[in-house]
Amino acid sequence: MKYLFFLMLPISVFSQDLEIEKLVNQLVQDEIPADFEYFNLVDSSFVGHQNPWLKDEIKETAIEFNLKDLNPEDFLIHPKDSVLNWNDFKIEKARINSYDKILKLHSNLYSLMIVNDKISKAELDSLYQNKNENEFIVPVKNHWGKRRIRKEAEKTRRNYQNSLHKEDREYYSFSKPKFDSSGKYALIEVNRSQRGSYYLYSNKSGMWKQIARFGFWAY
Repeated sequence: MKYLFFLMLPISVFSQDLEIEKLVNQLVQDEIPADFEYFNLVDSSFVGHQNPWLKDEIKETAIEFNLKDLNPEDFLIHPKDSVLNWNDFKIEKARINSYDKILKLHSNLYSLMIVNDKISKAELDSLYQNKNENEFIVPVKNHWGKRRIRKEAEKTRRNYQNSLHKEDREYYSFSKPKFDSSGKYALIEVNRSQRGSYYLYSNKSGMWKQIARFGFWAY
């Protein structure tokens, strides 16, 4: 006799995952440049930052857009919130990789390897193959001073960035969306390289629509 066993999972789990997928894809449509063929996304969500001004920002947004049923308390972020793996979702245009494997060109921390411009091609090729991320090799002439070397270093870094596809000059990471108690509103934080902001969405007739963007930060 054969027995069939079924794993029963709460419908709410599937329902919320579906809403997260719909919300994130709407965010992608709203915020990723239309001419991008793809965008680089960090594979794991992050727990949104608990900024002290977040509650006030949501309150002001509710007043500005006359959202009387929006309760800022629903979006207070708990540091123990679980993270999502975006590989488990169908995110349009997303090239998903771990943070370590995504190129991060906008970091203010980078190193220079100054080499003599008479270096052999074989030696130079070896240096390029073994250099670290955000390390730039700058061939210089013996008589150049510090200012000239610094100028050449900036030129080398800029030329490298410009040689990349536009899609690879930025990377994105998304927080796990927070939904209000009614499921009508959602808050998600987006980090784009070294800047980011919060986005508030509302669900109207099954479609997510962006209401406001606030809390812009950069470093």
